[in-house]
Amino acid sequence: MRGLPEIREGDDLAELVSSRIELEDGDVVVLAQKAVSKAEGRVVRLSEIEPSAAMEISAALARAVKGTPPFPAGARGVGFFPNARRPKVVWVGIDDPQKRIPGLHQAMDGELEALGHEKQAGPFIPHITVARVAEIPPGEGLARAVDPLVDTRFGWAHATGVEFIESTLKPGGPVYRVISKHPFASA
Repeated sequence: MRGLPEIREGDDLAELVSSRIELEDGDVVVLAQKAVSKAEGRVVRLSEIEPSAAMEISAALARAVKGTPPFPAGARGVGFFPNARRPKVVWVGIDDPQKRIPGLHQAMDGELEALGHEKQAGPFIPHITVARVAEIPPGEGLARAVDPLVDTRFGWAHATGVEFIESTLKPGGPVYRVISKHPFASA
């Protein structure tokens, strides 16, 4: 969307978007996760993290993945947080037939908690966030539109490790930089 200013903590995303485009009944507005995180003040800039803290996080991730063998993982289904009627997040689920991801999540949570980071609240649902929703018209239009995708398989990959990634929002879109890579055993 052209003309959208740099998003800052406290910005009203719905107002910023609706003042720049004309919405019609049934339109769905989807925003990138980064924009929502910035507006909510939930952004941690790696440039503001002491290099020693980034090294500690990298070491914690290395400990968490130690001994984990590579495993198949696939993208399957579409879902919403908190629900399809009032979605804030649109996601694609991760199919994990060997059930390795919950153990990895628990190990990473434990390692990061030991460094003083908060543990994630609520149930863990392996997923990839594909969009954040700023505003949606009432009704079941979105749920009906994605219903055919609820159990669709989008593909498979072989999970071979974990990467610690920095995301920097630029005018042309986010720029990602790998801070550290943590291969699984035999990967």
